[in-house]
Amino acid sequence: MPIQWYIEQYLNGKNNRDMDSKDSHNKRERNNAKQQITVDIHENHVQRQPCLVIAIHDDAPFGTVSYHNTFAKKVSGLAVNVVAVGLLRPGYKDERGRKSNGRKGWAVGDNYDRKRIEQIVVGIRILQQRYRPIKTIVAGHSGGAAITAKMLAYYPDLMDSALIVSCSADINAWRKDMLKLRSSLLFFGKIACTSPLDLVKTISNKAQIHVICGAEDEVTRPYLSERYVTKLIQAGKQVHYDVITGDHDIFLHPFVLASVAKHITHSHSLPINTGCDDGKASCYPW
Repeated sequence: MPIQWYIEQYLNGKNNRDMDSKDSHNKRERNNAKQQITVDIHENHVQRQPCLVIAIHDDAPFGTVSYHNTFAKKVSGLAVNVVAVGLLRPGYKDERGRKSNGRKGWAVGDNYDRKRIEQIVVGIRILQQRYRPIKTIVAGHSGGAAITAKMLAYYPDLMDSALIVSCSADINAWRKDMLKLRSSLLFFGKIACTSPLDLVKTISNKAQIHVICGAEDEVTRPYLSERYVTKLIQAGKQVHYDVITGDHDIFLHPFVLASVAKHITHSHSLPINTGCDDGKASCYPW
């Protein structure tokens, strides 16, 4: 069973310490600490210095969202000494009725802003403080991928690896696509925002980045990921890019889970279970 945990409870407890004195945005993070973030934690034989994996969901404009918790549960079975966490974005509710504080927004690219991102960063910092992981991996899908990509740039020391799946890397270009796809005036025109592809220069050169998209994705079309990858390569970052068979909803695809497994092996010397047939090398993306 997952540990159902509210970050606010831990922040208000005796273990609340300064999170990272080196982070220039630490003061703003602490000011944001009163904002509750809901997480599902799945532990697998946790010992010292586990591998911490954070899963961040999409924009989910029409209801509750919980598939990121399913992702975390599956990831926790990949290896021992792994802590996998489904993190509920600000303003969202899951299928159990739990909610993270904050405003959800209109889910049209407006809720990838710095304030909401900092609330998520607080949650990740506290999880790191609790578990002291040897490695932190963040996996984001769709809007969660855009947030993950922006965190990579805003907080270069926050994570060691990032899986960016079905990403709206050029936000206003994505909005234009969505206007055609959904015929909703909420997507009309440009919004004042910073896109992930505008921020690649500040990403750590040590970060391992895997960008994945579905070949049949009509929501975040492959060219958006391609533009982002091109920018990353031009900036000299460590990036791998894969287009796989599938549409937008590929976060639980075996290939994506195998990518997480590959990242975990970089911090573990123990065998893993990728869920791929016969353990073939082709199951691994790298």
